[in-house]
Amino acid sequence: MTIRFATPDDIPFIRSIASREENRPFISDDDDTTLQAYIDNPMSVLVIWEVNGEPEGFCYYAGFGLPSATLLLVRLALDKPSSGHGQAFLNDLIDFGFNILGAQRLWLDVATDNPRAIRAYERAGFKHEGVLRRHWQRPTGTMTDLAIMGLLEEEWGN
Repeated sequence: MTIRFATPDDIPFIRSIASREENRPFISDDDDTTLQAYIDNPMSVLVIWEVNGEPEGFCYYAGFGLPSATLLLVRLALDKPSSGHGQAFLNDLIDFGFNILGAQRLWLDVATDNPRAIRAYERAGFKHEGVLRRHWQRPTGTMTDLAIMGLLEEEWGN
């Protein structure tokens, strides 16, 4: 299992995951231009997670290069969420964030009605830090609360 930086050739793979009906309540489907901007922006990092050389997931980190060394995992998703790779995916993203990108803190937000993701983040070591009420408008148009979860480098049991 490896992580590599995304290229423009990966945009269809990312879109194929983000555009799925089952993912619509939880992640946005950015258009090709926006994804290319993430690739080109020096303060963002878009990566592809591979298993046996095949793309299986993606993650978009924001805030790269800030003096605080705090990275936001804006969007992350697996191609096959029931494949049993969820914890390995998260552990690799955390390792990449701390050891390759040099973060001292990782954080993310997650819809409070997504208990599967919340449990996965807790198992990976993320701590609940608060709730932003009615903060995100889903692609479906409804508003939802977002839980803020964070992980400090010294808390991570790598």
